[in-house]
This record gives sequence, C-alpha cells and structure tokens, in this order.
Amino acid sequence: MVCKNCGLYFGNRGSLIGHEKSCVLSEDIINSIISEYRSGLTFTEIYAKFNLKSKHILNRILKIAGVKRSLSEAVKLGRSKYKFTHSEETKKKLRYHRLKFMKENPEKTAWRQSNISYPEKLFLSKIMEIGWDRKYLIVRERSFFPYFIDFSFELNKVAVEIDGSQHLNFDRIESDNKKNDLLTSSGWVVLRFSASKIQFEIDNCIEIIKPFLGREDQRVGVYSYNRYKKTSSERQKKSIKKIKSNVEYETFQHSMTKKTYQYNLAQRKVSRPDLNILLEDIKIYGYRGTGKKYGVSDSCIKKWIRMYEKYGKDF
Repeated sequence: MVCKNCGLYFGNRGSLIGHEKSCVLSEDIINSIISEYRSGLTFTEIYAKFNLKSKHILNRILKIAGVKRSLSEAVKLGRSKYKFTHSEETKKKLRYHRLKFMKENPEKTAWRQSNISYPEKLFLSKIMEIGWDRKYLIVRERSFFPYFIDFSFELNKVAVEIDGSQHLNFDRIESDNKKNDLLTSSGWVVLRFSASKIQFEIDNCIEIIKPFLGREDQRVGVYSYNRYKKTSSERQKKSIKKIKSNVEYETFQHSMTKKTYQYNLAQRKVSRPDLNILLEDIKIYGYRGTGKKYGVSDSCIKKWIRMYEKYGKDF
C-alpha cells in the first residue's frame, strides 16, 4: 500500500490512512530532502527546514533512498558542524568516574577475573597446594583505587605483584612507582616478582614471602625480586654490542638490530607513504578515508604515525 502524495510504502492499511491524513510531502519535496541530506545537512536540520511532523517518516525516506548515515558518520558530521568536543576537564572527569566504577565493581569487569596470566595461575596453584588459602585471607585482583593488587594478603598488609615483561616499559615503570608509593604510604609491604622468577623458582618465592607474613613489626617498603639480575658491566657490554650491530642504521635513534629491521620490512604488505604525504591525506580524507586509499584500516594509519614519531621519517 502506497501513499498517493509521497509514494511511501506502508505494510498495513491503518498506518497508511493515518499517514495520508497529515502527509504534506510530494515527490519534489522528497527529492529536495534527499539532495539536502547528501549535501551535508544533518537529520535535525532537515526535519526543521521542511517542517516535517514525524521523524519516523523522514527516517523512512532516507532509508528507502539508501542515503541514511551510520551512527559514526552522523557523529563525525555533527562534531565538524557544531564543534562538539569534550573539554580536557570533562575528559578527566569521565575518565575518573569510569576508572572508579571499574575499580569498585571488579565483578562487572570480567576480564579482571577470567584473564589470569600463566605465572599468576602457577602462584595461585602453589598457595592452594601449601594451604595458604586456608591460613591467610588472600584476595586476587584486590582493588586499591586507582590500582589493583595481584595478590593481597589482607590481614598482613602484604601485596604480591607478579610483573611480566610489559613492566619494563618506561611508562609502566613510572606507574608502578606511583602504585608502590601509594601502598607503602598506607602501611603495605610490596613484594614484586618477575614472571620468570615465579615460573622457574616458585619455591624460592614462597620462602621469600614467608617471613613477611609472620612478622607483625615488618618494615614497610618495596622489595623487588628478578630472576635475571645483571651487573653494570654486563649491561654496559650488552649496550656496546647493540651499538656495534647497529652501525649501518645509526640514523635510527633506537636499539633495533639490522636483522629485526629487515624482518619488519619483509613483513610489510603495503608500502608506506612519506610522513608529510600521510598527514596531508589525513587532513583531507580523515583516518578512515586514508586507510581506504592505502588498503588498510584506520588503526593501521594511526600505527604508522606512531612509528614515524618514534623512529623517524626513514622508518
């Protein structure tokens, strides 16, 4: 069943009769609506401009014409037209409240409980094997806003942290130091073990933890136990070796070896444009449009930018 005025199709007679009573559309008006929408007017602007009485009808017109924007496209258009962006203060508030919710509701963030790492599984199995789970009050992923403690011995105020290789990154080290300061200022002892230490020397780790659980007058502080401890001379030798292996690539200000660099080049399926060309394309087409131009995703374009910023224009 089709409206005599606008030509829209309706599935039942009741809807058609109700629509025809208030329909003021014609074929010319519908074509104008579609043309204006394609030219960049928003849904709300068209609704007001043509003085339409139902947003549902406007939505149907655009869908039938096949020009209806996706949600992300509509949001981008709205931000470009109305300059709608959160202030830095608002962003901080949103970030704070989101983080606060996650910390206070760990049961609603399932990844915290289900995505347990292999070294954490080993440690958990070990403390259950020796009966510590029955002797001490132990909480895994204990919330200590704005952080989490891997394994918390609550009554003893001992925090056991199991650090993977990601904890060697500069940003993570800085975050860990802030976490350590916050815990120690609240009277906690922080025991940090590397993942490899847990994997290969777990019995030694248990022996290290034991004294801290039995002492009520224990000294508050941070104690780090790494399986691979190198002297300053060994570290110096390693750095010299890296410098020698990178003689041909001394223009790159990083520690990437020749073999790693050649491997990365061989893995590339798309040739990367120069940084300046890439930035110009982003200004014109945006990240998604630039990704389509080079046959990659918008996330890949962002990764290229980060790599250029980190390693220089020749990377």
